[in-house]
Amino acid sequence: MKNTIIKSILDILAPNYCLSCGRVGSILCVRCKKDKLKLEPGIINGVWFLGKRTGVLRDLIDKYKFQGEREAGELLAELMAENLPVKVSKNIVVVPLPTIDKHVRARGLDHTVLLAKHLTRYRGWRVQNLLVRANDTVQVGADERTRIKQAERAYKINENLKVNPETHYLLIDDILTTGSSIMSAQRVLAGAGAKKIDLAVLAKS
Repeated sequence: MKNTIIKSILDILAPNYCLSCGRVGSILCVRCKKDKLKLEPGIINGVWFLGKRTGVLRDLIDKYKFQGEREAGELLAELMAENLPVKVSKNIVVVPLPTIDKHVRARGLDHTVLLAKHLTRYRGWRVQNLLVRANDTVQVGADERTRIKQAERAYKINENLKVNPETHYLLIDDILTTGSSIMSAQRVLAGAGAKKIDLAVLAKS
């Protein structure tokens, strides 16, 4: 109830505008969601993605990731929940790839952790922050070779939590570029004992 009241007040004081047509009301109006949002879910190298990082999907992700627009994150989680394949439909523990502290401070949120929380609400799953950053290297702007090297040492298991070999894990991230980050995270989870791991991202670069 409290969150609903706060959102209603914010909608009046600082209303959202459709990022496609500019109409007041929501981050993406019903018409543009139907006509402008072109999703092409698919799988590449074992990683499921919601669509290509172009057009309205790209704008939604950038608005959420770089500008901290939480409504965009909620919509992205809803779209992911609606389109994820049946094989990851129940009894899932969602594991977000953690963001480096520098970016969390700058943006005011950890966008992958918040995305995971929204996703679990839509699907009735639960989220565990099983992974933590082992370093704070920045991949934006790095070439493929550098990204791969950085990703190899980017994550480790949260020492306060334990991996359950019987649990089905869904590892999620925002963008798939080289795939090095999410593949590295998968190896860390598997090395800790996880046997069933699915991979999903919002968009393929």
